[in-house]
Amino acid sequence: MPSPYVVDYRGTFEIPLPTEESWSLLQATERYEKWWPWMRDLRIDGDGLARDSTFSFRVVSPLPYRMRLRVSVTEVAERGATATIDGDLKGSGGIELDETGSGTSVTLRWRVEVVHPQMRVAARIARPVLRWGQTWAIQAALRGFLRDVRGRD
Repeated sequence: MPSPYVVDYRGTFEIPLPTEESWSLLQATERYEKWWPWMRDLRIDGDGLARDSTFSFRVVSPLPYRMRLRVSVTEVAERGATATIDGDLKGSGGIELDETGSGTSVTLRWRVEVVHPQMRVAARIARPVLRWGQTWAIQAALRGFLRDVRGRD
């Protein structure tokens, strides 16, 4: 039986921009808090979206919990990156961008374990609520990014 504390995620989204432009925008780390309404108090140690950089921040969602996370970039490729995740969640994740006929396909993936004590209780008894929070955060991030991109036209 899988652990109720482990969250596996893989999702793919389309961005209506060429891949090089999408990747360039994702490297604009000073815009992260603008794009992602759940991200607060972002501190970046290192050279932005680069190997060995660390992003520390709080996650504030509409659910009655707050998380602290530290994301450490472990690898950066031509159109993607991988990272380890520490704090109230522990695990790893990544992002990959691929060219499509109409723009860019963005694949996000992560496997994390909930380690925050109150969130572990929620993971056992209210897993659908935590899934809803994850979906909300992903959709909010995508909307924020696309709103900013469209505002540049």
